[in-house]
Amino acid sequence: MKSKPMSVQMYRFEPGEALFRQGEPGDEMFLVRRGLVRVDLELDGRTRRHLATFPRGDFVGDMAFLDRGARSATASAFVPTEVYALSRQRFDEMAPHHADLGRRFFWRLARAMALRLRRADIEIQALFES
Repeated sequence: MKSKPMSVQMYRFEPGEALFRQGEPGDEMFLVRRGLVRVDLELDGRTRRHLATFPRGDFVGDMAFLDRGARSATASAFVPTEVYALSRQRFDEMAPHHADLGRRFFWRLARAMALRLRRADIEIQALFES
């Protein structure tokens, strides 16, 4: 019996358009197909702190995908951008049919998040050394 391929949806965003906003519920992660996604942390309702910009081939929305919690930051298109969206619900439905793919997916996701945390540690350390 053939298994169904894991399906994703493609979305297009214009510059400044939000993929998601800080505090919103969400369970999707987005793979950048084309363009740039800027991620900002809203500090007090008026002030934003630029956290990162993600190019083609990178992803955003991973924390909410993993824990189904509120979005920790706002992600928006910096230039005309296309993304593939994968919801956690859809992933959970398909993973039993693609066990090896599911393991590789989570291994790569964990590795990428570890690298991001190491970069954040360096940035935090630099703040305290200033």
